[in-house]
Amino acid sequence: MVTSSPTRDPSDTARRTIVVLVITVAVLAAWNVGRIPLVPAERHLVFNVAMAVVFAALGVIGGLDLAGFGLARRQVKAGLIYGGAVFAIVGVGLAIIALVPATSDVLRDDRVLVDRPGMLFQVLVEIPFGTVLLEELAFRGTLLGLLRKRLSTRAAVLVSSVIFGLWHIAGVVNDSAGDPALGVAGAVVGTFVATTIAGIGFAWLRVRSDSLIAPTA
Repeated sequence: MVTSSPTRDPSDTARRTIVVLVITVAVLAAWNVGRIPLVPAERHLVFNVAMAVVFAALGVIGGLDLAGFGLARRQVKAGLIYGGAVFAIVGVGLAIIALVPATSDVLRDDRVLVDRPGMLFQVLVEIPFGTVLLEELAFRGTLLGLLRKRLSTRAAVLVSSVIFGLWHIAGVVNDSAGDPALGVAGAVVGTFVATTIAGIGFAWLRVRSDSLIAPTA
């Protein structure tokens, strides 16, 4: 006797998506608050890579396939085109700012005063794998992908970008711990607004190119 497998109830799929969304936001919040005091600085890279895997797994559990993440083969070309174009524009803009004496000081930051090997490690390893991989998989991969299952694309972009802005507050508070309260408040608001706008830009790239490669670049 042959029996057909039961058809999944659409409401079950919707509930699973919502549950995974809640878990994803909760894990993001817990990791954002806990990683600075609990994880030694020299181990942030390894732990962030591990968390990127966790968020990818949550996306799969929530029903995302490679196309849902923006990583299917057919999505690569557009991602490279859009990402490469923006990369070039930003690169030229930064080069001009750096070369013009009146604006070059804008790029100075004591946090990146390292030797050449250290700078190469940051640029080629730590930032791509310790920051970009985690943030793109978590925010423009899993979070945006799951939100688009339940909301309009515009609403999903806005919600994921606001959460992306909130994600950056903990680091600012930690860096500004010794500053006057007003300075901390200003840094928090400024960072939230700036990173939320950046998040909208990254999410727009993801949606416009239909590829996670574009915002990653």
